Amino acid sequence: MKRVVFAALVSIAAASCNNTSIAPGLRPVTPVGSGERPDAEWTTARLREAVVSLRAAFVARGADAHRAARLRPDEVSQLYTESALTRIQGAQVGTESTDGEARWVHFRSLGDTPLVGFCARGARIAERNGPDGLRAPALVVDRLLIVGAERDALWGSWVEGLLLTENGWRLSSAVPYGQQVEDPRREHADVQLWECDLGERPNRDRPLAPAQPAVTRSAAP
Repeated sequence: MKRVVFAALVSIAAASCNNTSIAPGLRPVTPVGSGERPDAEWTTARLREAVVSLRAAFVARGADAHRAARLRPDEVSQLYTESALTRIQGAQVGTESTDGEARWVHFRSLGDTPLVGFCARGARIAERNGPDGLRAPALVVDRLLIVGAERDALWGSWVEGLLLTENGWRLSSAVPYGQQVEDPRREHADVQLWECDLGERPNRDRPLAPAQPAVTRSAAP
C-alpha cells in the first residue's frame, strides 16, 4: 500500500518560463492509456490503492495527513508550467486543516469499518502542456468517492484534486482545504446515484481493505 505521508524531497531550481520539461525530483507516474483515456484496468487498480492509502492516512493522522498529501509550493513549480503556476498560486484555499474538525473525528471513528467501493469522476490522462498545466503527462482525478460499510449502512466521502506521482497519490494545493476532503456521511446520496467514470460498486462480501484497528466509535453523520 502506497504511503500518503512522504519524506522531504530534494529541492530544485525554479524552471524558466520557456522550460517545459520536468526537473528531477517529484515526477508523475507515466500513465497507461491512449490520448486522454486511461487504461481502465490499470487505472482502477491505481484508484483502489488511492482509496486504501488515503483512508488509512486520514484515520491514523487526520489533518496532518491531509496537509502532508497536498503538493508543496516547490513541488507545484516542478510539476506545472509557468502559466498554470499563476492560477494555482492565486487560488483561495482558506485556512489549513486542523485535528479538531468533525471530518477527522469521523474518519477515526469509522476506522473499524471495511472499505467496500469507490467512484471516480474526471479520471483522465492530463497531456503535457495541456489545459491542466502539467509539464508531463499524468493521471489526474477530479473527485474520488471513498465508500465504507457500517453494520447497517454505507458511508461515503469525496476527495478532490488527485494526481498520481512516483511517490504515490498527491492532492492539489489549488483546492480549498475545507472542500478537499468531505466529512464522511452515512447513506451518501452519490453512493445511491453512482455516476462514475471508473469505480467498483460497494460489495460487502469483497472489501477493498479490511477494517483497521478500532478507534473510539461514533456513527457518521
